[in-house]
Amino acid sequence: NAISFTARRIPVTRFSKRNREGVEASGRTWRYRMLVHLAKLRNAAGIMTGHHLSDSAESVLLKMVRGTGIGLSPIAQTQLRDGIPLWRPLLALSKSDLYAYCDRHQILYREDHSNADVQFSRNRIRHRVIPELQQINPKVEAELNRFSQRMATIMEGCRSLIDPSLARSRERGYWLSPQVKKAHPGVQQVMIFDALQTLEIIPSEFKIAAIMNLKTGSIQLNSKWQVSIEEDGIWIQKIELPVRTSFEYVIPLDPLPTEMALSEIAMKVRLEWVPAEADGLSFPACSTDILTIRNRRSGDRFFPTGFPKEGSLKQFLIHQKIPRALRDRLPLFFIGDQLVWVGSIRASQHARNAFGTTPRLRILLLGDL
Repeated sequence: NAISFTARRIPVTRFSKRNREGVEASGRTWRYRMLVHLAKLRNAAGIMTGHHLSDSAESVLLKMVRGTGIGLSPIAQTQLRDGIPLWRPLLALSKSDLYAYCDRHQILYREDHSNADVQFSRNRIRHRVIPELQQINPKVEAELNRFSQRMATIMEGCRSLIDPSLARSRERGYWLSPQVKKAHPGVQQVMIFDALQTLEIIPSEFKIAAIMNLKTGSIQLNSKWQVSIEEDGIWIQKIELPVRTSFEYVIPLDPLPTEMALSEIAMKVRLEWVPAEADGLSFPACSTDILTIRNRRSGDRFFPTGFPKEGSLKQFLIHQKIPRALRDRLPLFFIGDQLVWVGSIRASQHARNAFGTTPRLRILLLGDL
């Protein structure tokens, strides 16, 4: 019988940049999303993947060098993905076992060319670290998996001793009872590890230690999550960003308005024509130009003074360490289609290059962001 085959092309590089994660991690996320999507579409009983013993050993080493701490469990043989069973039937076999089987039975296979690229951490472990370890112990892959299985057994034993009422996922995020802080450090680590995994936060040793050492107040775990100590316990919850309010003002420069309010950010703008030799910041313009004041949009470009070339406005704001909460409030000033000033932050190189021309437009920004 014919076996149906489906291929999908996913812009992994774009997604990895947007989510600030590695290409391999982004590719893995989307690979499973597509497998689950197709399994549901075809009413499949489940999904099988070709993960083997060598893959699991590499994962254990990766977790160790990245500081995952107690989370050294091997690749799971079975699990659920969005309600769909996922099976990995080849985990007992090493990569060399599978190569030998294919050669013996004259089975053709394809090797992903990216597996040879040692710029990826997993490939460096695969091609450089494990071969060195095999010089010490030829069965190191199996030993790494036995070690991780023992760690998983210890963690399960620890979980069996934990009162389930001390931690639970709630609408606000994940809650841990104040009693957790009084528990044995090993129990604390397991409970915090499970909380982070539930929220799909990478449970690094650094994050676990930071939560254990937090006595009062709050700390930020990453760009999306924070931990806070409150009266009713420890809360791990999403950082609430202010709702973005878009604004745009299109202003003909003839006649020139002397002052106008930017009500969305509670600021005012004062405009005046000045001679070329006037002190202070001013911009080349003429009465037929249009001044546009708005907040940022995706894809905005900026050529700041002091920089060698034009680049992404977003990257410039990150480079300047502008808090995320303020980035959408910053007024951007365009003369024509040229961004000439990121209000209160930096003028453009284009404006600087045009010094000496007349007339010039002085823009004063009044108020605090």
